[in-house]
Amino acid sequence: MSSWKKWAIGIAGLFIVFMVAAPGTPATPSSEPQKRQEEQPKEIPVHRTINAGMDAQTTKQCMVAASEADFDQMANDAAAKNTAAAERMIMKGTIMVLDKGTKVHVISKSAIHGAKIEILSGTYQGKTGYIAPDFLE
Repeated sequence: MSSWKKWAIGIAGLFIVFMVAAPGTPATPSSEPQKRQEEQPKEIPVHRTINAGMDAQTTKQCMVAASEADFDQMANDAAAKNTAAAERMIMKGTIMVLDKGTKVHVISKSAIHGAKIEILSGTYQGKTGYIAPDFLE
């Protein structure tokens, strides 16, 4: 199997939009008293609001659609968990996969079509596309 096919199959794992975190395993009762551990305060991530005209970077490996129509199709396929469609879009070049930390410039932002970006670094430098703003910081 060629490396690009392996890469495309691996990208299918990125297609899940929402992940459900498994709750922690509760402590099992014991006949011996257990020492209480002091709870460390949880670090709350600080997310800045991303607006048009700002430079940002991707928070994780993510997909970017080449057009608004492709963004809509990508969102519909994600909701239907249709990974085969995402693989086809990647092969056609209508979806680009950006690595974590890829620098981008936000051209515009829409509640419907995500953020239109220009890619400033990486494999797709100079291209524009549409990304869910949740993947930017």
